[in-house]
Amino acid sequence: MRVKAWILNIPELFKFIRKISLRKWLLLIKRRSLDILRSLFAKLLMGNKQLEERQEILLQNRELSLLNELSGQVRSIPEMQTMLEQFLKRAVSDLQLHSAVIQINVVGEYLDLPYKIVECPCDRCERLQGRECYCSIVSIHYLVFPVGRVDNRIGQLAVCSYLPLNTQSVNVLQSLANQIYVTAENLRLWHELKQKEALRLQLLDKVIQAQEEERKRIARELHDETSQSLTSILLGLSVLADKKNELERHEQLRGLRQLVQETLEEVHDLAWQLRPSVLDKYGLATALERYMEQYRSKYGIDADLCMLGLDEIRLPMEIEISVYRIIQEALTNVARYARASNVSVIISRKQCQLSVIVEDDGAGFDVEQVLGREPTRSNLGLRGMQERAVLLNGSLKIESGFGSGTTVFVNLPLFAGKETYAG
Repeated sequence: MRVKAWILNIPELFKFIRKISLRKWLLLIKRRSLDILRSLFAKLLMGNKQLEERQEILLQNRELSLLNELSGQVRSIPEMQTMLEQFLKRAVSDLQLHSAVIQINVVGEYLDLPYKIVECPCDRCERLQGRECYCSIVSIHYLVFPVGRVDNRIGQLAVCSYLPLNTQSVNVLQSLANQIYVTAENLRLWHELKQKEALRLQLLDKVIQAQEEERKRIARELHDETSQSLTSILLGLSVLADKKNELERHEQLRGLRQLVQETLEEVHDLAWQLRPSVLDKYGLATALERYMEQYRSKYGIDADLCMLGLDEIRLPMEIEISVYRIIQEALTNVARYARASNVSVIISRKQCQLSVIVEDDGAGFDVEQVLGREPTRSNLGLRGMQERAVLLNGSLKIESGFGSGTTVFVNLPLFAGKETYAG
C-alpha cells in the first residue's frame, strides 16, 4: 500500500529517487510487490480451504438429513413406498442428480420406484439401463449402489448425474443404500414378529380348546363311570341296611367291596392320564414302560416299545412331557379308530436329535382330509400332537392310507448339556 502511495505522489517519489540509486529503488519495489503477492495468494488459499470445508459440512448435513428421512418407523409396504418416494425426491434435489430409482424386494413384494426432475430435457431414461445412459442432448453418468449384504442382496439404488460424482458424494450414496437395506430389514422383522404373534395367539387358542376338550372328557368319564359307581355303592349301602340275613349282608358287602376297588382303579386311571407321577419321579423311559403294560391289558393290542440312547438319561422336562403326551395320544387313536392288532413305538436319541416313531397295522385314514377339516373332536388330538412338536421347534409327520396302517414320525431338537442322569 505504501508503494502504491509513492507511485501516486509524484513529488515525493522524485525526492526518494534522488536519495537512493535506481537499482536499490527497483529492488525495493520488487520486494514490496512479492510481499503483496504472497499475502494475496495466502488469502486465496485460505478462502478456497474454507469454501471446501463449508461444502463438506453442507454435504454432511444433507447426508444426515437424507438418512433421517430413511430412519422413520414403517409398519407396512405402503408406508415403505411413501417414505422411499419422498426420499428419492429429496436425494435428487439435494445431491443435484438427474434421476434416481430404487428397485428392491421387501417382504415378498417388488418395489420399482423411479424419480426424475421435471425440467430435465432428457426423455430417454425413464428406466435406467446399461452402465451409462446417453440422452439426446447431454451425457449422463450412471452409478449403481447395491442394497443389502453380499449374501443377501435385495435390490439396488441407481442414479444418473450430469456431472461425475466425487468420492464424497459416492460414499454418501452408498451410505443411503445401506440405510435403505436397514429400513427394509426392519420392516421384514416387523412382519415376522406379527406373523409369530399371530401364530402364538392361534396356538394359544388351540391350547385353550384342547384344555376345554380335556375337561369335557374328564367330566364325561367322571359322570359315566365314577359317578355311576359311587351311586351304585350308595344304593348298595341302603339295601345293606335293610338286610336281616347275615349271609346276604356278607354277600352284599363283598360286592360293594369289589365295586369300590373298581372305582378306585377308575380314579387312578384318570389321575394317571392327567399326570403320571412316575414321569416326574423316574423319567420318560420308565413312564412309557408302565403305560405300555396298562395299554396292553386294557385294550388287548400287542404293543411293543423300543428305546435307544435313553439308558439312565433324563431329558428336559418339557420334552419328556410332550413326547409322553404325543405317544399317549397316538396310542389312544390306535385303540379308538384304527382297529389294529399290533402297534410299535420306537424312540431313539442321536446326538442332538430325538426321534419317535409310532406305527400300527390298522385301517388307516386320509391324512389330508382329516387334518384339512375345521378343528373337531375327530382331529383335535392330531392337531394337538402337531402343536406340541412345533412348540419345541420340532416336526411331526403322519403317513397313512386306507388298509395300510398309520405311522407317526416325530423329530425334536435336543440341546447339548440339557440332559441329566437318572437316579
